[in-house]
Amino acid sequence: MKLNKKGFISVTVVYTFFIVFLLLLVLVATTYINNRLRLTSYKNNIRTKHVNPTSMVEFSSLVETVIFLEGKDLENASGEKYKVISDKGYRFIGKNPNNYVKFNGETWRIIGVFYEKYDSDGDNVPDEIAPLVKIVRDESIGSYPFDVKNNVGSSTSRWGSPIWGDSQLMYMLNTKEFVNTAYKKDDTPVYNYSVTNWGNNVMTADEVIIYRDPGAYLDNHDEGNGKGYALVPTITDEENYEYEGTYIPIIHTNKDMIATVKWYLSDLYIEADNEEDYPDITLDINTLYNVERSLGENIFYPKGYIKTIANEDDPVYWYGKVAPIYASDYGFATMGSSDNTMQRSDCLNLNFYDWYDTTCQNTDWLHYRNTASGYRKDDNTNYTLGVVYGYIVAYTESGQLYDDYSPSEYLSLKPSLYLKPTVKVTSGEGTYLHPYSLYFEE
Repeated sequence: MKLNKKGFISVTVVYTFFIVFLLLLVLVATTYINNRLRLTSYKNNIRTKHVNPTSMVEFSSLVETVIFLEGKDLENASGEKYKVISDKGYRFIGKNPNNYVKFNGETWRIIGVFYEKYDSDGDNVPDEIAPLVKIVRDESIGSYPFDVKNNVGSSTSRWGSPIWGDSQLMYMLNTKEFVNTAYKKDDTPVYNYSVTNWGNNVMTADEVIIYRDPGAYLDNHDEGNGKGYALVPTITDEENYEYEGTYIPIIHTNKDMIATVKWYLSDLYIEADNEEDYPDITLDINTLYNVERSLGENIFYPKGYIKTIANEDDPVYWYGKVAPIYASDYGFATMGSSDNTMQRSDCLNLNFYDWYDTTCQNTDWLHYRNTASGYRKDDNTNYTLGVVYGYIVAYTESGQLYDDYSPSEYLSLKPSLYLKPTVKVTSGEGTYLHPYSLYFEE
């Protein structure tokens, strides 16, 4: 039988298209399989770096490293359980998680990853929201007053001001670029201070000096052993304060890794129709978080409400680099018990005054620290956190949150900060002996 030329051409075309289609299908499948294998290998390498630092992928993102651990059952070398959970960010919880990082030649710990507004273009004004790793120093840098200004600036008494954006502790930790970066609810700046060229002093419009030589923690030359000279204001009598010169640990390396971030400021006042309605407003960890992020808006309950700033001219956020951790950071770090005696949800719903010697603080890594005698509770000291009722909040040696400290009282300080989103990991497994090592390039 003869096949005409048209039929021969049409059959040839069909077979040609079929073969091309098969080749394309094989190519797509091969590419897909190769990509899946690369992704699986990448994930496995991230996972194993908590077990074997030699198998780690160089220059992996620190943000991705933390987020990848979310939801997994993890344990440290002692067999103690810990987790990374998604709870208003990605947080390390447990008694001693593998969240150690080497920063500034010191041991710091990762609180978690949080979506925050940060400065992406170098002008010290946060302009972009991104996932940022927040870290806190493992050891205190010493004990300092929050503020001792006497009826000047935001202070209305001789006992100093509880407002972070104008506190002398803030001036010690942050450079002069952040002197006037506290803002009201309407996004206008609260303060209009000047920084003198002579003496590098922060001065009011009435030429009253409220702080001398800001930024010792970030902008001080190294005097040796990672310490620099700072001036700590101290009350001398009922009318005056003076500056006590001292050497403090400073950030002398890795400064370029620190992000300028929008930090939230607040206070907490309970307003109720009568005193018996106060129990309706539980001061638990979730409430503290909501107050911290309120931006000055009141939080309402059936029989009362929480007023989150003392007056409308108070700042509700601040741009800067270094500050104490939020009070809620301390609470959210608990893991609770694995049985039904005191689960994490029970801890977060417990009044923060009642955290005394409970499973909540016993499974909270922020209540522990590494010492020469081993990993133990961080006792015999109280740490600065936030503000409640115009007083400074601290977590105490017993593990509870306590809110009756005057701004002028000396409290221990563990600085915290956010790292830029492009910071990467070069080695380490997150343990105390093998912390993550970091790398950053603009």
